[in-house]
Amino acid sequence: MARRGFKIELLGEERVAARLVGLASGIQREATASTGIAVEAVKAHIVAGINSPPKTGRTYRKYGPRRDHRASRRGEWPAGDTGNLVRSLYADVEAGMLILPNLDAADLSMSVGLGEDLMVVGIVGAAADYAVPLEYKPISRGGRPFMRRGLAEARPEVRAAFMLMRGKFGQ
Repeated sequence: MARRGFKIELLGEERVAARLVGLASGIQREATASTGIAVEAVKAHIVAGINSPPKTGRTYRKYGPRRDHRASRRGEWPAGDTGNLVRSLYADVEAGMLILPNLDAADLSMSVGLGEDLMVVGIVGAAADYAVPLEYKPISRGGRPFMRRGLAEARPEVRAAFMLMRGKFGQ
């Protein structure tokens, strides 16, 4: 009995390849947009927390400029005074073939892998000199974690940003 075979020929493979490249580019664009929404949501929660009243710690006099300052208590967001901590906050998104950036101890990072070398990385950080001790010092010794708390409070918005992206690509 003779074997009968069949042949499959893909017509227009250049169009298929171009469409796949376009799809990958669309996914990267959406991942970048979703990551941008996520890091801005985290930053917004941090700013709102630091700027939110009331702070119920002790009040003491500060100089340069002379003013009274009310500190935060354990479990509260850091008490803003000069606005330096809020001004030092940043949110950034990088996409492409990345080597992960050097992260400072005060940076939160979230990343989306899109293949072997293609990544989208979102970073929220604070450049103020005292941000790292404020974030990581034990609460009993004056630490007031604000980055991780901001991330925890923004979690529903972060999840929604990525679920929206996922929904656009039918997965």
